[in-house]
Amino acid sequence: MKTFRLIPSTSTVILISLTLILWVYHGHAANDGGQPIYYTLLKGTINDKLADDFDGVLKEAEKAGAKALILEIDTFGGRLDAAVRIKDLLVDTGLITIAYVNKKAISAGALVSLATKHIVMAPGSTIGAATPVKLTHWEEKPASEKVISYFSKEMKTTAEVGSHPGNIAAAMVDPDLQIAGVVEKGKLLTLTTKEAIGLEVAEHEVNNLEEIYQKYQLEGLLVENRPIPWTEKVAELMPDQKTIFDPTLLWFLLGLALIFLEFAVPGVILVFFGIGAWAAAVTTYLGLTASFQYQLVTFALVSIALLVVLRKWIKGRFYGHVANVQDLSKNIDEFTGQSVVVLQDIIPDKRDGAVEFKGARWRAVSDEHIKNGEIAIITGVDGIILKVGKKQEG
Repeated sequence: MKTFRLIPSTSTVILISLTLILWVYHGHAANDGGQPIYYTLLKGTINDKLADDFDGVLKEAEKAGAKALILEIDTFGGRLDAAVRIKDLLVDTGLITIAYVNKKAISAGALVSLATKHIVMAPGSTIGAATPVKLTHWEEKPASEKVISYFSKEMKTTAEVGSHPGNIAAAMVDPDLQIAGVVEKGKLLTLTTKEAIGLEVAEHEVNNLEEIYQKYQLEGLLVENRPIPWTEKVAELMPDQKTIFDPTLLWFLLGLALIFLEFAVPGVILVFFGIGAWAAAVTTYLGLTASFQYQLVTFALVSIALLVVLRKWIKGRFYGHVANVQDLSKNIDEFTGQSVVVLQDIIPDKRDGAVEFKGARWRAVSDEHIKNGEIAIITGVDGIILKVGKKQEG
């Protein structure tokens, strides 16, 4: 029987080789020398923590030689000093920076957006309304004229550095500025997506990141996602300055509720969780457990530790005499004649003697002096007190 071997022709080998070479070359070309794109999310209130996190992301992107840094922005604003820090970092970097306004870039968020080299916006988004305000516990008050003047200049010069229209940026801050056909005097300027594109504040309307990659020739590059954990996961849950709920108070009230429930559902369990909640309240008040995670860990550890260590002792000390008996007068036969160990001397005419019966401590009385450690016999029951006598020998 003949066997056949398939030997590829020279032309086939050349074709395969060329295909592999082109594939490898295309792969390297698409990755532009291995330069990645860095993406980060600026969401929630702009504050010092967010500025610190952004500083770390930017330094990492610069060290990696990133092709571009994309900032997805969704914020009503925040602290002016923190926004200026982020702005300075963006102005000084040599990276291509793209602000992707997805929903809103208001106040300090507008400043951050204008500090990037390119601005794109999702449909239905807004940018502007950047007049600084002074926050009190109960309300927002307009900032001083001095602050407004400074922030207006800051917005204008930042926009101009990024090749965005400076007069439009200044009108977002100062209501006294008037731009014919754009904003009347006495009103702050806020732009929709289409308005921002029409005034050359934004360059494109995009629906997602993939459209950004396409418009700025970034397709095929490795994307390094660096969403800032604090802003993405925690900021939405943290109370703001107007929130009246105090975590210390909440833990205290929870503890109080659990202790009261112990009386409604006896079992010597809920009381320990109530004490655990109070422990979390104390550590939160002292600043030892600032985050909810640490408060929860404190609550769980203290509650479980107390439950394991103290529950049996407390039940024996305070509830043992009624643990298995509802009406002692109806269960005399269960007690009479049973042997008990004397735990504390039983002296006639005194009611401070004690015995151990069925693993619990009971108060006991007797007409005889029975010493600690001796064996006695139950002769009767008086309420929750056992009557005992000396055990006869033999």
